[in-house]
Amino acid sequence: MQMTSLENLTFKSETSGTSLVIFGAIHGNEPAGTAAIRNICQKFDSGELKLTKGQVTFIPVANPKAYSENTRFIEEDLNRVFKDTEDPQSYEQTLANELGRYIKESDAFLDIHTTSAPGPTCVFIDFPTLENTAFAEAMGMEYAITGWPSVYAHNPNGLDSYDTTRYAYEHGKIGIIIECGQHEESNAVLIAERSIVRALAHFEMIDPTLITPISVIRQKTVAMERIIYKEHENDVLTKEWKHLEEVEAGTNIAIRENGDTLVAEKELVLLLPKHSAKAGQEWFYTGVKSES
Repeated sequence: MQMTSLENLTFKSETSGTSLVIFGAIHGNEPAGTAAIRNICQKFDSGELKLTKGQVTFIPVANPKAYSENTRFIEEDLNRVFKDTEDPQSYEQTLANELGRYIKESDAFLDIHTTSAPGPTCVFIDFPTLENTAFAEAMGMEYAITGWPSVYAHNPNGLDSYDTTRYAYEHGKIGIIIECGQHEESNAVLIAERSIVRALAHFEMIDPTLITPISVIRQKTVAMERIIYKEHENDVLTKEWKHLEEVEAGTNIAIRENGDTLVAEKELVLLLPKHSAKAGQEWFYTGVKSES
């Protein structure tokens, strides 16, 4: 596969410190991270922001072809095949090889995403080390999501998930994924910008007085339990479910093409519903909520 051309923007301080890398648009139809990164880079260029320690590298568009076509991916989901591949067989596998270098050369990593369905902001803590948990808490998101690796390890379709934070963890790096709202929601860009600044402050790379203090709230934790796949093009969800919407026991969530209904057997939380999912793709996830 041919190498791709990835835009990268690096800002360095004269004082040693954390090396942070930040990705936008791992999925090409998620523009908020890209816009936020460009806004933050303008603030560095103008002097409104200044690094006091360390180095930050931005990849505004991690999946250029998908971004140009406003689609999630070109050949396969980049955040399912993010690993080193000796002989890459797809565009996304080639990208993963190139992007992985930036993570390996860093100390910490932030991956900015948005959701197709509306819903509150959240942070995924796939690997709850002390460092990852502290980084996640610094984001000030309303929800923390755990259990992604376990859900994929035990899913009935045998689909594995090699995502960016798994790659970071396996290479000894700090890493989290954040969801900043719905794809086209204007506020998602502001949330992504705020998160970038909070990440820089967390690693003591900028003046901490530049960030707005996080409101004292009890962050809700959702432990993921299951992946539900869309099996047929005529499978339908029973309503326009939202991301992190709470579902009462006994509620019909979806109807299969053959008439079978998917019913909540207990009180649960619906995560990342994809109303435009195709047959064979992840359709939605379920989990349970607890207060942390």
